[in-house]
Amino acid sequence: MNLAERPKHPLVILIDDNETDNFIAQQLITNANFGKETLIFKSTKDALEKLIILRSVPDTLPSCIFLDINIADENGLDFLYELNTLKLSYPSPLSIFILTNCTDSAVKAEALLFKTVKGWIQKPLKVSDLNIFTA
Repeated sequence: MNLAERPKHPLVILIDDNETDNFIAQQLITNANFGKETLIFKSTKDALEKLIILRSVPDTLPSCIFLDINIADENGLDFLYELNTLKLSYPSPLSIFILTNCTDSAVKAEALLFKTVKGWIQKPLKVSDLNIFTA
């Protein structure tokens, strides 16, 4: 693997309601040494609530979020808009990667308008995806 020995991200958040996709992503993130700790949320609401709690200690905020666009009755785009209004102070730049099965080009274009969104990845997550975004 091309990743350094020390995890690139102290905290990675996965937001997806699919347990299998979460399992695969978490295993890859851990085994590829991409993240030291991974928190998994099955809803954007729960993830936002956790971020609000973590913002009192900025060093505890994640530096990387993998976000699915389609989560049960929720929308990953709504999460991006809400996160943008929180104005969190991150110790390092936040990188959000859309990890999804969605193929809607209009949704992709809208998501990529957010400066924190660094990439669009088709599920499932692969080690090559992690290598590309750490280069």
